[in-house]
Amino acid sequence: DRLANESFRMFPTLVDELKDLSGVDPEYERTGRIDAALNEWETASLWGSSDRYEQAGIRVEWLEGDAIREVEPLISPSVTGGLYVPESACVSGGLLASAFAEAARTLGAKVRCDLGEVSLVANGGTIGGVRTSHGVEVAAATVVLAAGSWSGQIAASAGVGLRVVPVRGQNLRLRMPMGLRLSTNVYGDETILVPRPDGRVIAGVTIESVGFDSRATTDGIRSIMERSTELVPALADAVVEQAYAGLRPASADGLPVIGRPDGVGGLVVATAHYRMGIALSPITGRLVADHIADGAELPHEFRSDRGINGG
Repeated sequence: DRLANESFRMFPTLVDELKDLSGVDPEYERTGRIDAALNEWETASLWGSSDRYEQAGIRVEWLEGDAIREVEPLISPSVTGGLYVPESACVSGGLLASAFAEAARTLGAKVRCDLGEVSLVANGGTIGGVRTSHGVEVAAATVVLAAGSWSGQIAASAGVGLRVVPVRGQNLRLRMPMGLRLSTNVYGDETILVPRPDGRVIAGVTIESVGFDSRATTDGIRSIMERSTELVPALADAVVEQAYAGLRPASADGLPVIGRPDGVGGLVVATAHYRMGIALSPITGRLVADHIADGAELPHEFRSDRGINGG
């Protein structure tokens, strides 16, 4: 929670820097967020989570149903109360990734895409670079392995054990009915509704252990729509413009893996962010860069021996 809050605080300045360097607008917007409760169990759970927000220095307030609908009029009358997080924000993950890449190019980095499968080049107990299935080999004094759900497979190419598993999450891009606009992030039990600047809504998300299958399914669409319309009934008349799925990298304990594998030189791992990859991207980049450039220590709770080499 502490690192997530620190990462959140980095976003406004970072987004401005990225726009200047890349010319890409990641569509960062301070929308606020409502964690909504539909029953007594969810109410009790949210009351418990309010302490975590406050300990992390995030301002929250409990609102009863009518007060919640003053913040977001489209929320269902069935929502009896919830936590309001006024400082919460959202960003486009795809545009943020593009902004990072273009900014890196502007600062002198070489960005290579579509190179096929990637493996690590091992020289004894040291990683000396990467090799692609298209025949490209790049030498490096330090390799940062940040390949999401594929990190374990790439680590295995050099005999490094890394336990990261893919978890499929399906999402929908919805166009609201004419004249209606959701203005606030709305979270429910395994449900996320994120308004976009163009008036559309990103709705999700499923949590599925199906290996590396990244296809959207009719069952996924049905499940998302049922849960979404419980929170915002107007979405029943929304148009489904796109159904898509991604693979989130997860560790056994749900925490990221950020560190150096024991007994392996030249390799830093930064992966297994699960559903927090976008939110933790600023602080992860800062931690890894400071570690490589200045020798700064990485957070102990993310140490590599939790998920590497059988740890």
